[in-house]
Amino acid sequence: MKAGLLILCILLAQLPLTGQALKGQKQAGEKREAVKLKRAPQTLVMAKAFSEGKLPEPLRLPRGNADQQAAALAKAVSLHDESSTAALYAAVLAAGFAVRDNDGSVMQTSERGQGLILDSWQLAATAKLYGEDYGVMLSHLSDAFARGIPELKEAPLASVVLDGIRAGANSNNQPVRFLSRFIVELGKNSKPSYDLLGNVDPTKTRLDAIQVSLILSRLSGDLRAAEKPTAHHTKSTRPLPANWQSPCETTAREDLILDYNALASTSLFGILANKVGGKLKKYGGAVGVANLFSTVFKFILTYSLVDVEITMDGDMLERTKSNTTHGDVKTLTAKLKILPSSWDKMKCVRFALNLAGIDVSLPSAGPLSDTTVQWNLVMGGDSQGIFGSVVDWISGEDEREDIVFLNPKDGKRTADESGVSTIYVIGAAQKEDLTRRKVFELYKAAGVNVGVQIKPTKVKDAEAALSNLMDVVGIIFSFLTEDFIGGGVGLVFETMYRTNWYSSKPFYFLVKDWEPCKGHWQGTITYITSRKEVGSAENLHLTQSWNEETNYTAVAEIPGRKDDQGRQIATVRATASERKERTATGKGVCYRTTTEIRELNGTETVTTTGFSVTLNPRTSQYTVSAPTVLVNAKGSDSVVSKVQGTCNNPFNKDVTRNSPLSLSLDAEGPILQGKGTIDPNNPDVISGTDSVTVPTNKGGERKVTIRWSLRRCKD
Repeated sequence: MKAGLLILCILLAQLPLTGQALKGQKQAGEKREAVKLKRAPQTLVMAKAFSEGKLPEPLRLPRGNADQQAAALAKAVSLHDESSTAALYAAVLAAGFAVRDNDGSVMQTSERGQGLILDSWQLAATAKLYGEDYGVMLSHLSDAFARGIPELKEAPLASVVLDGIRAGANSNNQPVRFLSRFIVELGKNSKPSYDLLGNVDPTKTRLDAIQVSLILSRLSGDLRAAEKPTAHHTKSTRPLPANWQSPCETTAREDLILDYNALASTSLFGILANKVGGKLKKYGGAVGVANLFSTVFKFILTYSLVDVEITMDGDMLERTKSNTTHGDVKTLTAKLKILPSSWDKMKCVRFALNLAGIDVSLPSAGPLSDTTVQWNLVMGGDSQGIFGSVVDWISGEDEREDIVFLNPKDGKRTADESGVSTIYVIGAAQKEDLTRRKVFELYKAAGVNVGVQIKPTKVKDAEAALSNLMDVVGIIFSFLTEDFIGGGVGLVFETMYRTNWYSSKPFYFLVKDWEPCKGHWQGTITYITSRKEVGSAENLHLTQSWNEETNYTAVAEIPGRKDDQGRQIATVRATASERKERTATGKGVCYRTTTEIRELNGTETVTTTGFSVTLNPRTSQYTVSAPTVLVNAKGSDSVVSKVQGTCNNPFNKDVTRNSPLSLSLDAEGPILQGKGTIDPNNPDVISGTDSVTVPTNKGGERKVTIRWSLRRCKD
């Protein structure tokens, strides 16, 4: 019986939704305005250097030893703010890498360092991918190389990476130690956090773009040092070009080594060469095993040119109240394109890939057409749509609430010739029927991203067929001619091009949902305080005056939702301001007139449970307490003091000072609660206002007002 039900459910789940009458389906002739879905702001911030073609100035190194500096810079990078790319630049320099600019000039802050050069475009592309949350499991990275080079199975890359980082973290060599500690600290600042110095599972350890960049670059250097004869372990005699007209200058287009002595002395993963011994010597030809790692890194960076923009034909999607029919149907549209590069040296990536046996052109700027697109729900539902929901229900794994699901439009999963891919997103039916129950509306978030496969697998014409055939023949030919490294790299890259290696940063949209009433209150509570003091005073030496005013307003929106502890929550939007003006005029032959002005303003939005609505069922009296929060206010503190009268002292000078100021402002007392009695004719509505005014010690007054308008939601 259960097996029959499972088959029936799967068959029903696989029926095309386009044949059903779905709420919200666009009718003929109806047009909806496309709404661009929100992109996480850190994506744009960390892409700035790449899009503008120029790195920012590196940050100054923070105080402390190498471990403390690495921790501080990793934290700064993880903030994804305006200074994160500059922090990454500083960390790369502190780790001993040299950075080559567009004009060929090289910046290096360590006297010898790693002996390796990173191009500035690589640093900018890495920052962009980090901002887009690019990452790969350590085990997947290890497996990719093990498939291409069988000898690496004897020395799993995951173990080599972990052993090398742990050894480097305790090294006495400053660049090596900093590099290892920085990689470790990036992991500690990731979400979820992990410590590479501890016991980690490679299958659950996700390396970010920066970690991948540094690890593959250092691996390339270690293997390059192992491949080179000892006689070559001298400082490279290849001069950097004086005139960097060509982005692929012949003497530097493939050489990433600045100093072989430094390269050999800062080995982090030399254990790899030791474990596989002389087995890597047979890898030669156009590209060696060291170049495999650097070429894979450059391949990954080609995805920094991919851009995705997602729009929805509406500003919001609405769920139904029924458990048998679905809600709104909206169309998500992804426009895929290759961005024009501001970095001329990106053109050299093709040359590097060709060296690795991969005959591939970087896509030209413009639409990314005829490519496979994988849509994913990252928030709000199961990417497998109805089928996934049915499987979860049968297996008992239906604790997660799916508020939306995806359904391919016309069954297509590829972008058209304009680089456009579309899919339906549908409001999921409720788990229980709410059509005859008293409900309240609330707003939830859902998010999508797309995985992009740059090189298509579908053969559309004879030219594409020949291209795909030559790709495969090239791999086989490499193995037959004992060009193992060429075949291995080809196999790795052909696999990577034909998988969704790149996923866009999530885009988010609102979903209007419904929940049954449970006797909780909804509405607003407003709390206002103000203080006004104006006056003057005089003594034998001085005349003073003051004019001070503070204002605070907190508006609490109570949607009726509760936290995981069952307490009602409110969103409080608070504003606060303070202005204090004080003057003083001295008495005598030589005196001063001084004016001091302090001005502060700030706003704060906080979600809190710090409020209450209590009811005495015996007397029907209720009490409302308002939530108040601290407001971080910013402003200035200025002083102007001028010398007046007849003054013979030359040291008496006028003073003018204006300093920035940052303080926390609160709702100053007295505390006031709203009180009242329930109306038996309208027991689910309470509203009112109350105020209290008290004098201050400077002849002014302080006023507190509370207003409330609440409705009880009872099922």
